[in-house]
Amino acid sequence: MEFLYVVSSGLTKLSVLVFYLRLADRRVSPKFIYSTWLAIILVIVYMITFMFVAIFACTPFHSLWDSYNPAWAQTHEYHCINQGLAIGIQSLISLVHDVLTALLPATLLYGTRIPVKQKIGIALLFSLGISVCGIVAGRIIFQWAVVGASWDETCK
Repeated sequence: MEFLYVVSSGLTKLSVLVFYLRLADRRVSPKFIYSTWLAIILVIVYMITFMFVAIFACTPFHSLWDSYNPAWAQTHEYHCINQGLAIGIQSLISLVHDVLTALLPATLLYGTRIPVKQKIGIALLFSLGISVCGIVAGRIIFQWAVVGASWDETCK
């Protein structure tokens, strides 16, 4: 399930960042374009890293789902990483990416020569991304309350 979260949230962030590049269209500072490309690279690295963590969390590979069968778990040797900790780290990195993605367009507004009223309206539109950060922070708190530092007693 965490695999799907990593892929869907990563692709959503990539979509927003590519949209920023289309908005910029070489009419803004190169720093914004470089920052956006850096954010894109970081999101891709995040996605690849945590997809592998989700897929290869246990050795042997199939013990990720077989370990929930008590008969199998008692008769086979396996090892799983601390998935609660891995999911917590992944969620924190996702929150940092969300904050950076939400704040990136603020640099575009700073240098524009439009009326203050329009700047406020555009800032409010882009600030909807901050609400996503609040949701991710709430997810981290809920997740830590439910899972804590460990994932499951069946993981050795």
